Amino acid sequence: MASFCLLFAIQQQKATAATLSNGWNYAIDSWNDGVTGAQIGGGEFEFYGIAIKETSDTAFIAINSNLSLAGYADSLAQRGNINYGDLFFNFSGQNFNTANANGSLFGKLLCI
Repeated sequence: MASFCLLFAIQQQKATAATLSNGWNYAIDSWNDGVTGAQIGGGEFEFYGIAIKETSDTAFIAINSNLSLAGYADSLAQRGNINYGDLFFNFSGQNFNTANANGSLFGKLLCI
């Protein structure tokens, strides 16, 4: 993960998609389009990119953002907190609702 963060820290490019490095596929987002209140760019909701690496039996997903694992306290949010949502994979060829009803979705969020 440290290498992942370092890679993002030293890159100066605006946006690149599907860059392959050391077995990881990266999708890099704009570094200044997140909105937190009146602040645009660099705030709590700034996402920088996602990386995915697949082995024979495991898929690893890394998200680089400013949003902490504890989320963002907001009294207007349900339960008073804005946090990461669920990540689902749909390989069924069906739309999300149909795949969900058929039990065909894969999903797990593991934060370390």
